[in-house]
Amino acid sequence: MAIGGPGGAAAGAGGGVSATDRWAQAIPPAITNAAKIKVRANDLAGRSGMLSSAAMRRHRPMLLAAAVALSACRRAPPAPPAPFDLPDAIPGFTAGAREPGDGWLRRTYSAGATRITVTLARHAMDDAAWDGWVQMSTSGFPQADLELPAAAGNGFYQCDDRAGANQRCDLLIQLRSGVHLEIRGGGTSTRRDVDAIRGGLPLAALARDQLR
Repeated sequence: MAIGGPGGAAAGAGGGVSATDRWAQAIPPAITNAAKIKVRANDLAGRSGMLSSAAMRRHRPMLLAAAVALSACRRAPPAPPAPFDLPDAIPGFTAGAREPGDGWLRRTYSAGATRITVTLARHAMDDAAWDGWVQMSTSGFPQADLELPAAAGNGFYQCDDRAGANQRCDLLIQLRSGVHLEIRGGGTSTRRDVDAIRGGLPLAALARDQLR
């Protein structure tokens, strides 16, 4: 069947571009080839009623290639790995310059008299190391809500002896992926301050970035 305006029937007879030709030009070659293979198999089946075992063996490579091509077209691309970096902006804070080191990165975030230094590091972590961290963290430190599954990350506060709103705290985080973060205010940060910094970090992405 031809498509178009007046004269479409003539185009379908050989003078123009048919609907099938337009369809073939508009889709990726892998899908076109797969469709041609499928049409060929259907044609064989239509002539003989059913494919003989010999025909199946002869055309099996083409059918497998079609299945692989169609599967590759449907498969979603993997998520990119999380960048080993600290954000340029966290609401309420001004970010300082990056201070890179051997396997770690440090950056200071300021808000008035509050100065919080964030250190990002990464190292491989096996089950024994992870279990040791969790045991240490939960044995006597107040736990932080990282908004992650318990198996993906753990964090705890280190606070001084001051009471109530005057208490100053740091926050230490270990992710099962091997990423380690220390959020330290050096006596200038409250628990609310370090939580605000934590909320501005891409913890979910870093938790998915499993080290091999």
